Amino acid sequence: MTVRTFTTFSTDLPDHAVETADGMDFIQWPGRNVVQVIADLLRAIGWTPDDPLDLEERGWDLDAHCGRRMIRMRIEFIEEVIVMITDRTPDRTWYFKRKPPGPVFVGMLVGLDAAMKADGRFRNIRWFTPEGYDSQTEAGSPVPVEVDGGI
Repeated sequence: MTVRTFTTFSTDLPDHAVETADGMDFIQWPGRNVVQVIADLLRAIGWTPDDPLDLEERGWDLDAHCGRRMIRMRIEFIEEVIVMITDRTPDRTWYFKRKPPGPVFVGMLVGLDAAMKADGRFRNIRWFTPEGYDSQTEAGSPVPVEVDGGI
C-alpha cells in the first residue's frame, strides 16, 4: 500500500491577508480562510479540528482528532497550497517498529481527497509521499492511497 500524506492544490479562495501600512509585514498572514475550509471538510468527514495556529511566514498548523486518533496538518502558501499531514496518535511501539498507517488515518486521507474534489474550490489536487515531494522525484498522484498498485 502506498500512502501519500502531502497534497498540493490550487484554489480561487482569496487569501485574506492584511498588510501593515508600509507593506513590509502582515497584520493577518494569508490563508486563514483556506485553513477554515479544510477544517470544515474535516468536520464533514467526522473529525474534530482545533482552532488553527498561525505560524506567520511558515503557514498554519491545524490539529484534529477522531476518537483517539490525532493528526496535524501544516498548511503553507507558496505558489500553490501545500498540506503536510502527520498521524500524531500516541503509540508506545513506534520506537521499536514502524507501523503502517491505520484504517482511520487512511480513511481520513481518502475522505479528505473526496471532499476536496467535490467542493469545487480546489483544483490540480496532487498527492505525494513526503520523500517524493522533498526530492521532487514524483509527479504526484490523483489519489492519496493505492493498494497493490491500483486505486
